[in-house]
Amino acid sequence: MHAPPRLALLAALGLIALFPSLPISGSVEAGDQQQGELFALNIQVHSPAAHQGLELDIAMVPPGGPWVAPLTAYHHEQTLLLTSVTSSCDVILRSRDGLWEAREALDKHPSGEPLRMRLEPRGILSGVVLDSDNKPMNCLVQAQGQDGALFTVGTSDDGTFRFAWLPEGKYHLISPLSVHGRCRTDAIAIAGQEIHLRLQPRPTEGPPAEIIGHVQSRSGEYREELRVRLWPLDADAAPSEADVVWQQNDDQVISGSFVIPATQGEEYVLRVEKSDLHPTAYRHAPISAPDGVEIFCDDSSPHTDLIVRPVHEGDVEGVQEFEVALSWGHEVVWRNSQSGECRINGVPTDRPVAWMVRAPNTAPAFGELTVAEPRPQHVLNPRLNSGWGEGLRLVLPDGAPAANVLVHLDDEPAGRTDMRGLLTLQRSQPPTHLSLQSDHVRLFGGAGSTRPLTSLTDRDEFGRLLLVLLPRD
Repeated sequence: MHAPPRLALLAALGLIALFPSLPISGSVEAGDQQQGELFALNIQVHSPAAHQGLELDIAMVPPGGPWVAPLTAYHHEQTLLLTSVTSSCDVILRSRDGLWEAREALDKHPSGEPLRMRLEPRGILSGVVLDSDNKPMNCLVQAQGQDGALFTVGTSDDGTFRFAWLPEGKYHLISPLSVHGRCRTDAIAIAGQEIHLRLQPRPTEGPPAEIIGHVQSRSGEYREELRVRLWPLDADAAPSEADVVWQQNDDQVISGSFVIPATQGEEYVLRVEKSDLHPTAYRHAPISAPDGVEIFCDDSSPHTDLIVRPVHEGDVEGVQEFEVALSWGHEVVWRNSQSGECRINGVPTDRPVAWMVRAPNTAPAFGELTVAEPRPQHVLNPRLNSGWGEGLRLVLPDGAPAANVLVHLDDEPAGRTDMRGLLTLQRSQPPTHLSLQSDHVRLFGGAGSTRPLTSLTDRDEFGRLLLVLLPRD
């Protein structure tokens, strides 16, 4: 009877063992029976000088497979003897403190070449899960990275949990729904550090309530179709919305109001959807029901209509499919093209307006314009370069721009960031790696200054690739 594939794999991995006391020879004899040849695997581990004394465990898994359990402790002064390896597998080293890990493919053994492994710093997210009465909860906790990787651990009797050896980045932590509710939080795993969290569920249902809003303008004449949406922080709940109802009082002053059903105690984010870009002001922080919201539309400010018609570099024909982003404050407004142009109503004048235009198979174009005088319309004709392109923004952990940083694409200089930490990257062919020339900082998302572009997924509100630089260890 054949063993199931999973058992066969475990049996195959069981042939690999550590024999530190055995001599290295062509074969091992047991009586008159030859048990098979064992060959020394020379592992060369590179680790920072300050961490030479790390206690390491070693495991061998299928290519790309997860860590299941350690095969044995790794000691550099002992000899690791393995039977021959003809199919590829991964060798994983992990420090017992949860802060260092290395993974390399072992394609063939013996090969005559040492297996070089570099320990990279990892992060730890740990904490405690408490119910609504502050008592420890016995449950599962999941942490999902932005690349979709999912990690699951169970809490101990005292409600504590620990995610170790996490690649640096942002994670969304969640617990299953229980009678106490569901725990949700976002956290950042920082290489070389352990971050402690406190998870406590919020009730998923509560008494019904309302969020009441009022809309007014400086002139008292503003009247437009406005829709207000409430987005709950609980991702499993659907948004609710309402239209603004306008009324005119005896003094001919126009004001608007809306009422949106909500759940008492829940937190929401407010969003106003409108066709023009007249500046609006309202509270951006999460709000809880019951609460009131005041929205102000500054319709007295001079404004213009902006028409965007991009063209390809060296071509007189316009670009048909593209998108535009505008910003002059905290908000970023996105619009799509229609029939080769994009008309944006209500763009303010007498203030700098940042813009971005991007289209398929072109590098995005960024710029800033200021319309000095009110006019019926203003036309913008940005030129787009064919090929690969990406808008880049570098910042430091405190949010300050990382200016004058030299950026490389596949080891070729791509330019330096400006005083705002901005750079538009352009290439005729898509590159694979992005590098920074910096002696004192490293990329957020890894220990080094070189990262595959496919691993960099964060974007700022303007759509640029966002890289946060951390001090180098």
